[in-house]
Amino acid sequence: MKESVIEAMEHMTGFIIVLMTLGILWGLTALMGKFAIAWERAQNCGKTPNPSTAADKPSPAPVVAVASNADDGPTDEEVVIIAAAVSMMLSGRHRIVSIRAGSSDWSREGRRQIFSSHKIR
Repeated sequence: MKESVIEAMEHMTGFIIVLMTLGILWGLTALMGKFAIAWERAQNCGKTPNPSTAADKPSPAPVVAVASNADDGPTDEEVVIIAAAVSMMLSGRHRIVSIRAGSSDWSREGRRQIFSSHKIR
C-alpha cells in the first residue's frame, strides 16, 4: 500500500511540475506579446499620416474577380462578398472593374469526387 501511494505521489509531483512549466511558458509568451505591442506603439509614437500624401498616391490597380455561376452572372450577394474579400485582402482603395463567370471545373471535380466515393455494386 505504501509503495502505491509513493508512486502516485511521484506521478502527481511530475504532473504538477509539467503544469507549472507550461504556465510559466504561457506567461512568458503573453508578456512577450505585450512587450511587442508596447514596442510597436513606442516606435509609431508621434508619426501621424500626412493627408496631403494620400492624394498624391497613384490610383490602385483594378481587380478582376471571378463569379461562381456562369449562367446568370453574379448575384448581388456575390458582388458584395467579392468586394468585401478584396477590401480585406488588399490595403488601400481598390476598384473592381469586372466580375467574369468562371468555368465549371470546380463543380465537375466535386461531382467526380462524390461519384468516386460511392461503391460500385
